[in-house]
Amino acid sequence: MALVACLAGLALQRPASASAKSAKLDVTAKARLIPSDGATLVQEGPFTGAPLGHGSIHLRTRLGQGNGAVFSFVMTTSRGSVRGSGNVVLHFTDSAVDYRGTAAITSGDGAFRTLRASGIRVAGRGALTAKAYSLHLTGSVRS
Repeated sequence: MALVACLAGLALQRPASASAKSAKLDVTAKARLIPSDGATLVQEGPFTGAPLGHGSIHLRTRLGQGNGAVFSFVMTTSRGSVRGSGNVVLHFTDSAVDYRGTAAITSGDGAFRTLRASGIRVAGRGALTAKAYSLHLTGSVRS
């Protein structure tokens, strides 16, 4: 009897993909340069936006790779954190740099342990002499 109940319970479970929830991602960050050695730029700063709330972002950017620059990030809140990476194209003018590309959230912990995303749109701009740069991430996440 226990075996029949167990098999019936398994048959009624939905596959993981059917129970996955989707949510809008719309996060804005302002990251400042942190002194570092080598060809990797390190940036940190606050972020805010759905669905994470507010917290801090830590970025490591390698110029001259991918389509112009590749980066990895960790966004941390009091409820947990997400990690990911991305690739942007850089457009330089006389006084500023614009960057556009894509990113993915590949892991998380705490309240965000199941949060994942791919194809996140990344956009930002900053003066070439600036010590801080804006970053906007939009798309959708699933959990």
